Amino acid sequence: NYRTSIIAAVILVVCLAMWFVADSLHVEKKYNTNGEREKIVAINRNDLKSIEFENSDENFVLIRKDGKFTVDNRSTETDENAAAQLLDNILEIDGRLIQKSCSDTGTYGLDTPAAKVTYTENNGKKTVLALGSLTPAKTEYYLLNGDGSLYSIYMGKGNRLSTKRWQLMNTAVFGMSYEN
Repeated sequence: NYRTSIIAAVILVVCLAMWFVADSLHVEKKYNTNGEREKIVAINRNDLKSIEFENSDENFVLIRKDGKFTVDNRSTETDENAAAQLLDNILEIDGRLIQKSCSDTGTYGLDTPAAKVTYTENNGKKTVLALGSLTPAKTEYYLLNGDGSLYSIYMGKGNRLSTKRWQLMNTAVFGMSYEN
């Protein structure tokens, strides 16, 4: 019994010593180099007035009308479920910080971005994201935040930022039965 207590006490002292040593070795990181992801955009849907999409094919605006988001000037053709799903995917975007202020945008495909998205909140605040090229591993895109910060984001989020208007159209409006 006495021997077990001594062993437990020694183990406790060793664990505490290791914890103090590990805590003292904390290194301040300049950038998020270990791959941790952080929020780039976190906008509440209720605070959002519109989202403008610009890509190589077209430009369009997803705007709030009567509490729902529809393609501006095309509200009768907008698939509300597709619009809601798109909002869920792009209102909270996270990524891995690469640089705090990127000056060499050409290296990342940002001189002519693949897509540009502008979030406009009800208070008039705008957040602009520019989608660049794929990373060398081809699993993520480069993304430039309006404040100049360069991130890498997952490919799925990048694809959603380059949404086309036809992806939000309600095909039931155009559908007919075969006999007709």
